[in-house]
Amino acid sequence: MGEYFLSISFSLSGTLAIELTLAYLLGVRGRNLETVFWVNCLTNPILVTFMFWGLRVPGLRDWVDPIVVLFEDAVVFVEGAIYRRHLKNVRRDPYVLSLILNATSYGTGLVLNVLLK
Repeated sequence: MGEYFLSISFSLSGTLAIELTLAYLLGVRGRNLETVFWVNCLTNPILVTFMFWGLRVPGLRDWVDPIVVLFEDAVVFVEGAIYRRHLKNVRRDPYVLSLILNATSYGTGLVLNVLLK
C-alpha cells in the first residue's frame, strides 16, 4: 500500500508543479490558479489509481495504455468544463487550456518514465 501512496504523491506533486507553472505562464492568476490546483487534486488521483492497479491485473495490463488515453481525453473534457464554469477573465478557451496543461504534464510524465527506467 505504501507504493500506491508514493505513486499518487509523486504523480500529483509533479502534475501540480507542471500544470500550475504552465497555467501561470499562460496568464492564469489568483483564484483561477487555485481552481487549476483543486481540479488536478480531483482528477489526477483517479487516473493514477487506475494506472497503478490496472498494471497489476494480468488481463488488464495490455489495455492500460489505450484506456489511459481515453481517461486522459475524459479528464481534458471534464477539466475544460469546470474551467469554463469557474475561471474568470482567462483569455484562452478553457478546453484548449485544459488540453495544453494535460498534454504537457502527461508528456512530461511519459518522458520521465522512459528516462528513469
